[in-house]
Amino acid sequence: SDGAETCGGDPCAYVDRLSRIGVKMKIDIVGLGLRRDKEAKEQLNCIAEKSGGKYYDAETSADLIKSITDSVKQAV
Repeated sequence: SDGAETCGGDPCAYVDRLSRIGVKMKIDIVGLGLRRDKEAKEQLNCIAEKSGGKYYDAETSADLIKSITDSVKQAV
């Protein structure tokens, strides 16, 4: 993701609601260039946590590759 939700919804609450009604999913999120965007990082981390997933930071292309690789390894 390149930032926080901008359409007026609350994705963290939505993921929480889905989990509560029995929808099982695990969402891993890679935040691209969000080092200084505390709000976006908090929102994306919340989504990942509510689903049992993980939030990864990526500032460089190497970080992006590592984050995706780590996510896939966890899934497999």
